[in-house]
Amino acid sequence: MHLDLDFFKSLTLNLSEHLASLNLRLTVQGIQIQERSYAALIATMPEYSHFAVLQSEDTMWAFHAGARLVAVCTDRMMGGPVESAPSESQQFTFSEQFFFKLLVEWVLQFGEHKKRNFTLQRIEHFSRSLHLFFHNESVQCVTIKLKLNPNLATTLQFIFPEGTLPKSTRIKELPDD
Repeated sequence: MHLDLDFFKSLTLNLSEHLASLNLRLTVQGIQIQERSYAALIATMPEYSHFAVLQSEDTMWAFHAGARLVAVCTDRMMGGPVESAPSESQQFTFSEQFFFKLLVEWVLQFGEHKKRNFTLQRIEHFSRSLHLFFHNESVQCVTIKLKLNPNLATTLQFIFPEGTLPKSTRIKELPDD
């Protein structure tokens, strides 16, 4: 699997274009790629989280979308206001789970468009249920810091086994606006 920083930048720009149809403005605040233990990474995430376990070639990895991103987009799809700032610690509604599935499908289609074949293995909504790596296993995490219309901060994260991303992209960060 060949993924680099340009892939994640392109993915985020494409997502921004899609969310514009919901009258949402998504801006990238930064992209950070870091290595840490899986246990340390999961400990930083809310109990209720949206995860998709994906596979490409022989590599299993996870896609995580911040609860605020999913909740605000779901509210907009239902005609609600953009100004709401939902909690990061709530259980998810059926509509939010459905929107996350749409978001995962969009990631799969984007990967196919970029000639990367990803397949969905499963969806989890609790960080403690992911069980994709051993707790002491080192992982690489791409964190894309986002802002929605312009006051709501949220993230997209991609979690890979150590060594998946090229060394040249391991730690990079875009400057804040």
